[in-house]
Amino acid sequence: MKYFILFLFVLLATSCNRNNDDVQLSSEIIPNYEDKTFLAKEFAKILAFATEDTDMRDFIKQVSLKKFDGDNNFLFVQAEDESLNPQTKSGASTFKDRLREKSQVITKSSGSEIDFDKLITSIKTKYPLLQIAVPDVYDGSTEDWNTDEYKPLVAFVPEDFDEKTTKSITAFDIDGNEYELDAKNPPENPVIVINENERLVTIPKSKAVDTRLACGVLLETVLFVYIDAIYYNEYQEYYDDFFAVDARLKSTVQPSSPCANQFIYDGSNNNNKKYTPDTRSPQRAYNSNPPSVTRDDVITKAKFVSMDALKQVESWANGAPEVEMVVTYTLKQNNTYSTQTIRKIFTDDGWTKGGFLGIGRSIDTKILNVPVLYWDKDNFGNLIKYTFIESDGNTWGTDEYTVSYANTYKEENNTTTVQASAKIKIGDCDDIIGEAVLNYNDPVIGEGKRYSTGLLEFWIALQGTY
Repeated sequence: MKYFILFLFVLLATSCNRNNDDVQLSSEIIPNYEDKTFLAKEFAKILAFATEDTDMRDFIKQVSLKKFDGDNNFLFVQAEDESLNPQTKSGASTFKDRLREKSQVITKSSGSEIDFDKLITSIKTKYPLLQIAVPDVYDGSTEDWNTDEYKPLVAFVPEDFDEKTTKSITAFDIDGNEYELDAKNPPENPVIVINENERLVTIPKSKAVDTRLACGVLLETVLFVYIDAIYYNEYQEYYDDFFAVDARLKSTVQPSSPCANQFIYDGSNNNNKKYTPDTRSPQRAYNSNPPSVTRDDVITKAKFVSMDALKQVESWANGAPEVEMVVTYTLKQNNTYSTQTIRKIFTDDGWTKGGFLGIGRSIDTKILNVPVLYWDKDNFGNLIKYTFIESDGNTWGTDEYTVSYANTYKEENNTTTVQASAKIKIGDCDDIIGEAVLNYNDPVIGEGKRYSTGLLEFWIALQGTY
């Protein structure tokens, strides 16, 4: 295993409209192997043609249902050399060779100028996180897909896709006909989707460094963590996106805290184990004296207020939402105040329930029970702000979101007001789900207190009381 220190988608869906009765197998634009949208579109065309074969449909279904990152998808680079049975007359047996074979048929019949091998190399170097997904359009739709009978459309998500403004996405059938699918409302039947994986990051091989660190250490704005690459090839190394979170946040990690306390599971039973920093122990180390008043806060559950609210931040084509939470607070040390942040990452299952053929799907309450922090009132003050983000990957995005609020410290007869402000570095396509301010005196005992950002509700309780 390569080690590295990380610098931190038969019946047509009724919700789609057929654009053109003519075969669209040939490229209508000049090939641009540097452009992600071009690569995704051409790959989608070839894959749509390839899904004419039952064994190809079986393969896509079975591999996507492995949910290697928690959703119904798989990376092309990991599946390209996997075998399909039986072999074709030409001997093509792997996923990539089947696609090449279909590409040659398209080229011969339509005069396409697409160079298959160049397309694949460009995907590996320019679009290494290209994935084949079969998102649930209703609960269990991917698992219920009858591959012997149903030939799905293959859609692609363009690079400039935006949940707030994009109204449709393009899809192809096995004959190359083009359709437009509603970007917000899911179709009635499964669709294969070509898009970018939102849960992984890649590092070019040229930037790999083989050095071991005993523990996480913050150097400027980059969190170094010694981890395994989950996959690597001759071009890239692939890592779970979590390990770059702190680089986006520009957050603080205490080097003095025990390594064993730096990472904990987020409390879910999902096989895709996400990690989140255990910031509670380091926070105790902040104080030279034991705090006089503390709360041990836990976020017990959360839910979107409606399906419309969820659709505002995540399209069906991109699978389940990836929700992250940032806690912003001020820290008093030696009569000076600084703004601190904590980030928690939640698994993507459990936000919706029910539904069949797109009918009756509804919002569900996601059980979390994730420890947040020991609220030291003396040093953290009376108010803390929670910010929720729907992450669409692109860890190295350059966008920033500013979290700010006025915090107060009450000491005897004096009240000190402190302005908290933190710039959160986010991905270019991430969506802010909203914010809420918590007061130390809020009644959070028992089942806890409900808060709302407008789009999302969440409950805070004390450890051991819920």
